[in-house]
Amino acid sequence: MKDFFIQSLQQTFTKYVPMLSESNLSSYDVKVLSEYSFLLQDIINSFEFESYEKALLERLFIKFNNILYTGERIFYYSSFYYLPRKFASVDVDEISKATFKVNIDINIMRLQIISGGVTGSSEDEYFFSRGQNGLLRAMQDLAKKDVDDTEVFVPAFYTLLNYHQAIMEYLESDNKLYLNEAERIIEETNKIINEFSLKQTIKDKLVSDYQISFFLENEVKRFKSWKNQNYNLNRIDVEGFKEYKNVSKKNWAFLSFSNIDSNNFIAQFKDDFSTMYEYRYNKLKAIEQIIFLRNIVKWLYLEQNTYITDISIPVFEKFNDKHWFELSNYFNGYEKISNVTISDDDREKVEQWDDYELRSKVGNTIINIDRAIIDKESVKPHGVFEISDMELPIKIKGSFYNYYLCMPFKSGREIKGKVKEDITYQVFRPFTYFGEKAIVVFVSVKEATEPFYNAIKRAKTNLNWEVHSLIGENLIKLLKYNKQI
Repeated sequence: MKDFFIQSLQQTFTKYVPMLSESNLSSYDVKVLSEYSFLLQDIINSFEFESYEKALLERLFIKFNNILYTGERIFYYSSFYYLPRKFASVDVDEISKATFKVNIDINIMRLQIISGGVTGSSEDEYFFSRGQNGLLRAMQDLAKKDVDDTEVFVPAFYTLLNYHQAIMEYLESDNKLYLNEAERIIEETNKIINEFSLKQTIKDKLVSDYQISFFLENEVKRFKSWKNQNYNLNRIDVEGFKEYKNVSKKNWAFLSFSNIDSNNFIAQFKDDFSTMYEYRYNKLKAIEQIIFLRNIVKWLYLEQNTYITDISIPVFEKFNDKHWFELSNYFNGYEKISNVTISDDDREKVEQWDDYELRSKVGNTIINIDRAIIDKESVKPHGVFEISDMELPIKIKGSFYNYYLCMPFKSGREIKGKVKEDITYQVFRPFTYFGEKAIVVFVSVKEATEPFYNAIKRAKTNLNWEVHSLIGENLIKLLKYNKQI
């Protein structure tokens, strides 16, 4: 299964990466690319790669997010705002078009949530406010209508579950900007879901359609978990699902099933992979292929088969040489440190510093950058989505374009021996966010191993990434020259 996955993933790179340069994406393209972004995020979170490969994947994920999450496309979640009006006539075509757009907008916000991109912007604000006053009001009004039409209620119910999914993902995240709003919304959403579940159309659908019934169960389980309540696994018709032969809907259902009951998922997906999907993969729709690959990622993760080799991640942007950048232009006296003599006492003092003190001391050696920015970056707290310990904007002389001098730090308190290769991900991480605009200077009190240096050399040679280092004796000499010891 892993070989199949790697081969199929490689094909997706060929298919979807060129779309990064397309200026006019259709609504369907946006829907497919949002699902593809979820696949990339699953891969990043589940698998082990070489450090530079992980950085390339994260960069790819961010680039897709950048083309999906635009003000013009979201337009303050106006799709939520107009939903009550669209639902008022109970017109099948109107509801189908409206929910299609709403679901795309929800997925785009979900990507922002899982990637730590909720920052308090107007668009973020409207996702919650118009979600409650528009989307949920439309659903509440529809639930009260004396109609029971499958083509009306099923798309609406799916959209309601999707919004529930997004709010739950926000509540499960570390972001607390909209915590009160999200808590109110999730309670109200659950009440409306219960009202929908009383409709005969929805009751019948939940019996016959595992895609939507397992989607509901997944949301029930996560909501109960959030409320610290037990979930009853006996609610799930595992035996019926085993016999279910709808290739498309079962594929989607597996995505929920993996979270509801991972043990049964492992066994059933393995069986169905060989009997239902492997030979039909090329006949699936584009979005169904992506969902199938997401299911394989989950299966491999649960089976703890997570190390990926023999994969070629595309380099989709050009990294130019930055011959203009020299350490001596930004670190005072760097060109003179070869003449500085250090003692064992100097080493011992520096090795006792923690991360904050080391940042402060190194910050005092930096020149030609706004002192206020240096001081702020020297004391900033660490966060889950931190790019680097210090990120300092710099410019080429005579240019208006900002580059970012990114500095990961390793103090003597953090590392007792030499810096190993597994630290290189922290060195490469700034390239995932800043791309061509990143310049990295890795700062470490301890010397580094040969594999660490070799990994840096490979990235510089193969990817043209601009990486420098202030390590061991050179760092201590720089600090002593600047009277920081």
